[in-house]
Amino acid sequence: MVLVGRALSANPNMMLLQVLERQGKGELKLLGKQQRKIESSRSYRLKARLGQEELALLNSCTAAYVIDDVMTTGSTLDTCLSLVAGIADIRILGLCLAMD
Repeated sequence: MVLVGRALSANPNMMLLQVLERQGKGELKLLGKQQRKIESSRSYRLKARLGQEELALLNSCTAAYVIDDVMTTGSTLDTCLSLVAGIADIRILGLCLAMD
């Protein structure tokens, strides 16, 4: 996903700003929908070293994209969208590359 973000940020009107990080290495793909929802909320968080400068930069944007490689139930994308919405007062869009 980092490569996709970098490719998108090649556009001079876009930038790559990573504000989320994955914690742990648990696999979500074999879990049911309800369990995936619970585990995705434990698996993603805002970057521990997210600074005021990054927050200001994010809030200066007109929109942000949260990129997910494969969407199965949507739990991971929903979790990540909620995390970004909690720190930015901008339009936030979800982008997934494939659906399972």
